[in-house]
Amino acid sequence: MTDDVALAAVTYLDFDFPTASLASTFYDYAHEEGRTYHSYGSKKYMLPNDESWQEIEGMLHHVLHTLILQDKALLGSVPDFDGRVLDVGTGTGIWAIEMADDYHRAEVIGIDLSPIQPAWIPPNCKFILDDIVELSRLVFASSDYNPDIVHCRNMTMAIYDWPEFVSWIKRELRPGGSVEFQEVLWCPCIQDDGIIKPYTGPLVEFFQTLARAFAAVGVSLDAPRFLKTGLEQAGFKDVVQTDFLIPLGTWPKDPKLKDIGLFFQLHLLNGIESLSNRVLRRGLNYRPDEVATWAARFKETLKKSGREPILFKFIVVHGRKLTHGRIVQ
Repeated sequence: MTDDVALAAVTYLDFDFPTASLASTFYDYAHEEGRTYHSYGSKKYMLPNDESWQEIEGMLHHVLHTLILQDKALLGSVPDFDGRVLDVGTGTGIWAIEMADDYHRAEVIGIDLSPIQPAWIPPNCKFILDDIVELSRLVFASSDYNPDIVHCRNMTMAIYDWPEFVSWIKRELRPGGSVEFQEVLWCPCIQDDGIIKPYTGPLVEFFQTLARAFAAVGVSLDAPRFLKTGLEQAGFKDVVQTDFLIPLGTWPKDPKLKDIGLFFQLHLLNGIESLSNRVLRRGLNYRPDEVATWAARFKETLKKSGREPILFKFIVVHGRKLTHGRIVQ
């Protein structure tokens, strides 16, 4: 965060959806197997919200935002932007806060299930607490408040109905506004003579198990493959997809890629219990001891696979909403 920007106390906006009595449920976390989870809304989200997971998410932010996108908040961003941004699934708010720092004249609003954002934030950054999975209404009922940009990152494990989610975003956006998705495709692959092929080594069984567990609770880890098509089918225009490759482990010779691979490997080593704890129990009926054994096997296999040229895709898709039959430039 820049030193020359004054900080303000964190503010949670109230658009008539949680009342004072209801708001207390946001802080009454669910406790399962030594982890804490959100307690408000549908309770469908499979990932925890405790400090351990927040640190792990911060590591992934470092990989995606700092190392891969080189501190660019949006691939489709414009210089001197001074409009309104909605960050969906903001988590700790790290992306929203950095966006607010980079664009001092913009208003950045993050929405999430859990009140885990910092106590002090830039004055042009605010937060909303709500369950986007269950949203049938607009967050911004007044058209005067609709965002110019909607940003979604790492939402693959959170969304149950992607067509409905994209439709909701389109309704929220101001005419001419844009949306950008930034998603990891959790399917390991390799590159052979410039051609991306599925990875078939020992690690693949663990990601297949995760995919089956999430599918059992209604979440498709394949969703990022279809984001571009989904936006086009929803009526967005100028839809562009950019694919980045994330190395897993320290096998790359290039120092920058080696750093990316190291941090991504650490993210998975430190985060696999968080990713798997609830979903394996709910989706595949694993006992807690079976989850622990599975996670230990995953970490051991991952360490042994550190020199294999394994890659993951990081997919960025952005598109623009029409206004009165044309695109706003």
